[in-house]
Amino acid sequence: MDIPAFQTVGGGFSFAELIAPQDVTAFFEGVHRKRPLHIPGNADKFAFSMSWELLDGMLDQSAIWTPHTLQLVLNKVTLRPEQYTYQGVGRDGRPTLLVDFARMRAAVDRGSTILLSDCNTLTPGIKAICEALGREPGGKVQANLYCSWAGHQAFDVHYDVGDVFVTQIHGEKIWRIYQQAVKDPVRHPLFMDTNVHREKMGVLSAEIVMRPGDMLYIPGGFCHEAMTEHGASIHITYEMKAMTGMDVIPLLLERAVRDEVMRAPLPHPSARDGKALEEQLMRIAGRMREMLREPAARAYIEAQMRDFPHPTQGIKLPDDSGKS
Repeated sequence: MDIPAFQTVGGGFSFAELIAPQDVTAFFEGVHRKRPLHIPGNADKFAFSMSWELLDGMLDQSAIWTPHTLQLVLNKVTLRPEQYTYQGVGRDGRPTLLVDFARMRAAVDRGSTILLSDCNTLTPGIKAICEALGREPGGKVQANLYCSWAGHQAFDVHYDVGDVFVTQIHGEKIWRIYQQAVKDPVRHPLFMDTNVHREKMGVLSAEIVMRPGDMLYIPGGFCHEAMTEHGASIHITYEMKAMTGMDVIPLLLERAVRDEVMRAPLPHPSARDGKALEEQLMRIAGRMREMLREPAARAYIEAQMRDFPHPTQGIKLPDDSGKS
């Protein structure tokens, strides 16, 4: 199979190419985490990452598809696993649910959207884009593929907890973007109630027709919905997860066990009419501030940020084995 000409192996794809012709500096200064952005592109811009032929080849790897990695969604309702799977044996020899492709095909014929999760390494092109995003803006990346059909909307209005970069591969898809319901949501029950998403979606701010080669950036917390009106559509979402202040707290714990102030028992709430507890809490806050200012702590956090993205290194045989 010939992959369209592009540097897709060995980290050859860059964030600048993903958002071209948008300037990278202008993106981070005026767009990133602030507002959605639609960037039209040439029809073949992302052809190196996915095609109908590549998608068929991925689905042919039937042993990797389970209800966790392949879901079917019809008219905003996710099909139950028993509607398109059977009890089989996984590659580890253990009983597991596997996709029944005859029943899946019947569901697709009724208009079900195919959602393939965690596709990060399933084609060289998707892997290259994930690697580019892992370097800049930086963080963990999850690639999900959606194959949908005219007249059937898969998901209701919602927001994603991480920033999302969308690449349109085939067909057209209409995206409606509303207001930002919450700033910097995280994967926590507080932010996962989709009923709340609709209540807080606000007014429509943009309606965008995505065509092959287009890229759409949606910061986390912005409510949106998408639908296919004509033919079939394939698009891939790359959802980002960056380190946050909450990720620093476990790092402080490792430092706190070595500190006498942090290890000291808290005074009883009634001691000195509560002043003893207040003073101790202020000492703890001061020590936490001092810890974060330590050069070693800063270096440790920076190292954790560098290691935070999913590892993507591969292997190329026989060249890097030293054997022919």
